[in-house]
Amino acid sequence: MNLITVIVPVYNTEKYLDRCIVSIINQTFKNIEILCINDGSTDNSLKILSDYANKDNRIRIINQVNKGLSVARNTGIKAANGVYILHVDSDDWIEPDMCETMYKEAEKYDADIVTSHVYFDYPHKTILKKEPYKKTNNFSDFLTTFTVKRGINSVCNKLIKRDLYLLNNIEHYEDISLGEDSSALLRLILFARVIAAVNKAFYHYDIKTSSMTGSAKKNVMEYIQALSKVENFYRQNNVKTDMFPLLRLKIAYINLYGNMHTATDAFRKLKEHLYSDIKLILSHPCFYKLSLKYKCFVFMCLVFRKFH
Repeated sequence: MNLITVIVPVYNTEKYLDRCIVSIINQTFKNIEILCINDGSTDNSLKILSDYANKDNRIRIINQVNKGLSVARNTGIKAANGVYILHVDSDDWIEPDMCETMYKEAEKYDADIVTSHVYFDYPHKTILKKEPYKKTNNFSDFLTTFTVKRGINSVCNKLIKRDLYLLNNIEHYEDISLGEDSSALLRLILFARVIAAVNKAFYHYDIKTSSMTGSAKKNVMEYIQALSKVENFYRQNNVKTDMFPLLRLKIAYINLYGNMHTATDAFRKLKEHLYSDIKLILSHPCFYKLSLKYKCFVFMCLVFRKFH
């Protein structure tokens, strides 16, 4: 049995695919399955994958018509043989000791999820973004830290036990293209008995590439829609939390800061959601723990609402 299945959704990333696949093949931890989901690529991506598969029998290719990142990930999760899953986007790459270090941490604590830091690679610099987590067996602690201390909205820097998906009927939402990572993570943590953390970065997120989600302008309200789906999921599982107004604040800040005058329908709706949450945000016991920029943004929104 493979201990880790690395799931690589691929869509027209021939320029970066060699770098990605080589970084996975060269992992110091060898007991891995490399599951490449060719999501209807029209460039040379499939040929590149096939060439590697002919040389390394750990590589398995699944071809499907183009359906997007979330569908490709779900296809991989269902087809995976590994105990754990590692998501790697095909325009990104990973350090050679990622699988080994993450698996050792999972084994040490019998963890269902292991987090790590991330490198954000820009054209002329690389920035280390640290996750704020420590080992916990309390999803509420993780959720609070994720919200208040700006946890990374990605599944790619996390080793995830496959059974968390399968036994709890969790899939990546296929009808949204923004917020799909965080909405999956926020559901998975509900069922994780132990979440561990490695104080090191392994994953290189290539900022200059467009990735499978494409560079086309998206509807920012999809973030809110994704969060609403998660909130409903919590209700269905009888889980109570008061963190959703602060989670929506994070979304509002990312999209509205510097764009309060934007008049599109999506931005107008996003502002309406923010205004409806203001009282809950200001009265929330964690409001004082937010960074200064979030606090200033809230008060800026109050002023903007008064005069517009």
